[in-house]
Amino acid sequence: MYIILLLCITAATARFAGATAWQGAGASQRFLGTAHARTQHLNATQAFLEAIQPLVDRGLHDFPVPDPHVSDNCQDILQRPHTRPNRHGQRVPDLVHMVWGLGPSWRHEGLGRPAYYAVHGAQRAVGVERVVLHRTHPIADTHVLAQLQSEGALGSCVWTDFDTIMGRNISMYSHKSDVIRILTLFWAGGVYVDTDLVLFRSLADLQRYAFVAGEQTLDGERSHGIATCVLLSEPQSVWVGDWVLSYHDFDWNDYDLHSIRRPTERWRALVAEHGEPAVRRFAKVFPIDTLVYPPINMFHLFMVDRGTDAPWEGFCQIFSLHLWLEGKDALRDLTHDDLLAHRSEFGNVVCALFAQGELCASQGF
Repeated sequence: MYIILLLCITAATARFAGATAWQGAGASQRFLGTAHARTQHLNATQAFLEAIQPLVDRGLHDFPVPDPHVSDNCQDILQRPHTRPNRHGQRVPDLVHMVWGLGPSWRHEGLGRPAYYAVHGAQRAVGVERVVLHRTHPIADTHVLAQLQSEGALGSCVWTDFDTIMGRNISMYSHKSDVIRILTLFWAGGVYVDTDLVLFRSLADLQRYAFVAGEQTLDGERSHGIATCVLLSEPQSVWVGDWVLSYHDFDWNDYDLHSIRRPTERWRALVAEHGEPAVRRFAKVFPIDTLVYPPINMFHLFMVDRGTDAPWEGFCQIFSLHLWLEGKDALRDLTHDDLLAHRSEFGNVVCALFAQGELCASQGF
């Protein structure tokens, strides 16, 4: 019953037009099917269309999707989804994705110090050797990029650049990043992490859900909507497939409609109608200050001199620290050694993370 309720998209919500009459477990199985696994040299667009064939049959036949180049470093990642569950019996596979380099290097800032902590935090939190960096253009050379590559910490998945999604114009790097992250999660599953987000707790407990996100806040009190800086998803997630289809009326002038507001509205409406336990089968959204912290305008608090005491105990109740743009500026001129010696809350956290491998034990969410 809940599967049908969640997957049925009513005619009154035109943004999901053409997907209104899902029937029974057969349709769900076709949606979750793995026909694409037969393809030796995969074509990402065709495979995606096969996975959502029930929707395509109902009128969404024109669904242009950016094609990843089929290359050794990318094909492996995109062909392997689809072991469900993963080696620990969880639904979310042990894959970590980041997105960077969506424009010419002369227009695009290179990876800085925050990315170093983001990559290593993700390695520890998910238990992977490499983080997959999805890009459309070569990335500007930086010391951090060279260091990560020399450590073997970065893989690469190169996408063909694109300027439309479902027939709608898309040009902003941030919007393209949104599209790549949700298409990748639908196709391969795994954990998406921003290049300025530091994970310092194991995500193993969260990997048992079909999809996980957190709510972000601007002021520390009110929810601004689902945060897309860290997302967990099983391959071919019903929730993420629904999210992808919402781009059929994409408007680049409405900056966060498709990335934050629309999925948030959809989740809240479903919870109001069916209750959170029912919706949790498809999407688990954690409240503010649980998965992602701090609010956008509060990062400076973590760079203030706080002495050399143990890291703030509150960190053990959350999973990640988002450095935001303010954090990039604060960390730009600090070397790794400087930061470890820096008498700030963030310096303490980083020191503990890199000394112990994991800052906080799992809390059993």
